[in-house]
Amino acid sequence: MFDVLIESKQKSQKKKIFGVGMISLVLHTVIVTGAVVATLTAGPGDTSTKVDTQMVFLNQQEQKPDQPPPPQLDMQLKGFQTVVAPTDIPTNIPPVNLQEHFDPKDYSGSGVEGGLATGMVPTGNEVFMEA
Repeated sequence: MFDVLIESKQKSQKKKIFGVGMISLVLHTVIVTGAVVATLTAGPGDTSTKVDTQMVFLNQQEQKPDQPPPPQLDMQLKGFQTVVAPTDIPTNIPPVNLQEHFDPKDYSGSGVEGGLATGMVPTGNEVFMEA
């Protein structure tokens, strides 16, 4: 009954396909170009000249009134010694001095720096332990 298929006699529409393809290509090109141009020119350009407006205030030295010297105390203030860290770490063990006196009260941190817990101020002849 059917010796020839219906679609086998179809005519090709190459002109129609070519025309639709060209229209699609042109429309897509216009849309993409418009998006690129709109993106490049979207923000306002800042072409104004910037001027440095930083202000520097200089304070004049204030005149301090003459202050009387601190009052002298009749009794010695109690003090403390500071522990000085050594700058050069020794590689050998120093000899032990059993006659040396160590009082932990001298290192309490309360009182006048450089003094002793008994209230005496060292004269410089004493030998203190340094940690």
